[in-house]
Amino acid sequence: MTTPEFCAGLSIGAEAYREWIHRAVFDCCKWSFSSGDTPTLCRYPILIRRSAWARIASVAESLAAEADDAERELIGRPDLHESLGLPRKTRVALAKARFSPGPRYVRFDFHPTPEGLRISEGNCDVSGGVHESSELTRWLAAHLGLSPPGDPSRELARALSRHFGKRALVGLLHLSMYAEDREVVTCLARRMEEEGLNAVLVDGSQLRPSLRARVEGREVELDVLFRFFPADWLERLDDGTGWPELFASAAVCNPVTTILTQSKRFPLVWPQLRSSCDFWKAYLPEAREPTGNPPGPGWVYKPALGHEGLGVSIEGVTPPESMARVLKEVRRSPEEWVAQRRFEFLPIDTPDGLRYTCLGVHVVDGSAAGAYARVSQRPIIDDTAQEAVVLMENR
Repeated sequence: MTTPEFCAGLSIGAEAYREWIHRAVFDCCKWSFSSGDTPTLCRYPILIRRSAWARIASVAESLAAEADDAERELIGRPDLHESLGLPRKTRVALAKARFSPGPRYVRFDFHPTPEGLRISEGNCDVSGGVHESSELTRWLAAHLGLSPPGDPSRELARALSRHFGKRALVGLLHLSMYAEDREVVTCLARRMEEEGLNAVLVDGSQLRPSLRARVEGREVELDVLFRFFPADWLERLDDGTGWPELFASAAVCNPVTTILTQSKRFPLVWPQLRSSCDFWKAYLPEAREPTGNPPGPGWVYKPALGHEGLGVSIEGVTPPESMARVLKEVRRSPEEWVAQRRFEFLPIDTPDGLRYTCLGVHVVDGSAAGAYARVSQRPIIDDTAQEAVVLMENR
């Protein structure tokens, strides 16, 4: 079974796979290679025709542009922020924010369905997969003699250079307790240095007010803060870090106002916006409040500010015990959840058998910049899914 948009390629040989893993560790800062007993990296790429990539990339760019328009409008609509499921302290901090023209990086995950491709959300706040789509993809592309659809880490570095200067000091804010987050920012720091920027890694405890950070025993003034740190976690930081100022600063990438369109409850406020969101309406399934009728069978329950599929629950897919816990949470705090109409997620043929595969398309500063895929044995993409390189077929 295949889709017109993409398919799985052949597995690479054992020797090539070992070399790829070696390069991933030493050249690409990829250090996590298993989830339980399952390898993190697929041994095969996902292949896409150039014409299909051009169409999907164009859709992703339109989705990103509409998200910017809606974000700009929502900043001036604090009356809607509670409807988006945002925490109180975050809503208070957002009241000081303005729309930032700085660069954005977002990712849209496209799922094959009988009606064509659909997205399940927009990763507008913080999106992963950047280094899998860049260094890892580049090595496998060269080995197989194929072309990557882009290089998002390079485009991120170039966008920051355009907006903040060629020698700008970039602080890469991340959750340092997670090795996966550390590997992403370490890889990005290397790439930024290659493009002439200066980069330092910082966690929340090193932040100081007014975009300053404590680095190696001294305070430095950052030109820009690259945020690989979810906006809804900022209010967990100590007030001494000056985190509320981050909501008002234009020198943050992504600007933290992107949480307004990151919320899974974003579709619920569309009727009250002037922004059209036409592409979102065409590609995102219907969303409703998670109480009353229908919702029930045929609906997916999602936390408004969830990450990596955590808490996403689908009847018949989610274990009954977990489903019962989620429904209890929904009844207790419906304003923190949304119900999304379930779509039929079509699997594709792979060397490992039928797998459910989504194509994650990165958009950097308004332009499609690359892609990677995630592959699951179940019709849900969560933190147990494998990662696969996306390459363009030579036709």
